[in-house]
Amino acid sequence: MKIAFIGVGNMGGGMAANLVKARHAVHAFDLSEAALDAAAEKGCTPFNSATEAVQDVDAIVTMLPNGGIVDRFYHDNVFGRAPTNAILLDCSTIDVATAKSVAKDAADKGYAMVDAPVSGGIAAADAGTLTFMVGGPAMAFAAAQPILAQMGKAVIHAGDNGAGTKNRDFHAQNAFSLNRNIHYSFTAETQNGFCGVHYGRIVLDSNKVLTSSYGVAGTDL
Repeated sequence: MKIAFIGVGNMGGGMAANLVKARHAVHAFDLSEAALDAAAEKGCTPFNSATEAVQDVDAIVTMLPNGGIVDRFYHDNVFGRAPTNAILLDCSTIDVATAKSVAKDAADKGYAMVDAPVSGGIAAADAGTLTFMVGGPAMAFAAAQPILAQMGKAVIHAGDNGAGTKNRDFHAQNAFSLNRNIHYSFTAETQNGFCGVHYGRIVLDSNKVLTSSYGVAGTDL
């Protein structure tokens, strides 16, 4: 499969490399020359133009900094330029409104698109153990799932477009709250001088269940 990967920085670089390992032909584009050079060393074909990178591909994966950039990228470089049979996968961490808006515009122009934000850090991106919460129609998810599975340990269909982003945000907030409660609970038990370590372990085990299910970034203990 020929895949355009847009945004091959700290997270995207490892993700694109795993697609190369899965024997895909990966077209890489990034505004950073250093990131593009690193992607080339990992087997990607570097492109100096995003519009050229998406030509004649079967899929486009984006890993971009924010919703505004995602919106501009798809409208300026993909819609009307990339093949309409290419599945579009946005793995950026953006707001729900933008995820839904870009997906609607994609559908209006004949493209199938999913929002598939990642949970997990750079090490997980490099190791191919990310978790993806995916929003999009069933047929779009079916097309995206095999690609995402080659970059992660879990691919979860959360619902229609925007649901992946919404659920990723929800679980990230829960993980943050859980970490805070772990800190407070463990500290209180230690100060009270009883069962501190045992109690802490019980809570930590619950956190491991959460992180193995959703892979939320920032929850390693």
